[in-house]
Amino acid sequence: MMEYQVSRGSIGLRPDTYGGGYGPLDMDIVGDEATPRSVPDFTRLHQDKELTLLRLPLEIRLHIYHWLHLMSPVRHAQLAPWYPTPVHCQYILRPLEPDTVSEETSIKSDAEPETTDLLSPYRPLSGLPTSLLRANSQVYHEARLIPFTQNEFVFVNWFASGLWAARAFTRALAPWQRAALRYVRLEVLARDVVVGGAGREEWRALCTEWAAGVRGLRMKMVLGASSST
Repeated sequence: MMEYQVSRGSIGLRPDTYGGGYGPLDMDIVGDEATPRSVPDFTRLHQDKELTLLRLPLEIRLHIYHWLHLMSPVRHAQLAPWYPTPVHCQYILRPLEPDTVSEETSIKSDAEPETTDLLSPYRPLSGLPTSLLRANSQVYHEARLIPFTQNEFVFVNWFASGLWAARAFTRALAPWQRAALRYVRLEVLARDVVVGGAGREEWRALCTEWAAGVRGLRMKMVLGASSST
């Protein structure tokens, strides 16, 4: 909105020069605002944009992927009901302490037990929804390592030593999947890892493949038909 001011003035002329008592017109144009009202408010338009997953900070997106992983446990279908099913069990572990521990240290350890997630018996066995991984390439590369870094992969003695199952599984992984593997529980037969055993070379190859990424390994060695250490 522009404001116009009209005034009568005489620039070296008498007021009655033009007759009727009117002199020449001097027009002064003064703006009442620095910015015209017709310019849109881009700040308000930017704030009204819809908030999407990729607009969230990376830390929040990783938390979302983590909870989606925990909400998607793997449930194995029993394709052959007449086959023996491995018994599900947990290895409850505790740290080994030397016998020569002072009384003060033992009391402190009882009052404030140290917890670690390295050998936790409650590690998940879950996956990620396929729809999430297929959303776009950015989401895929951000979330694809979670099942390998968080799950505990279990290989038990079932018709054969768990060593062979672990070796076949690890060999089939892509290099980036093998490098992201963190936690493994393995059952082996004693004869597989002794000198001259049938699986000794397989065991050495498996250790080489796991050395780069695996951080927690719980191993059960079966000595006979029913005993183990």
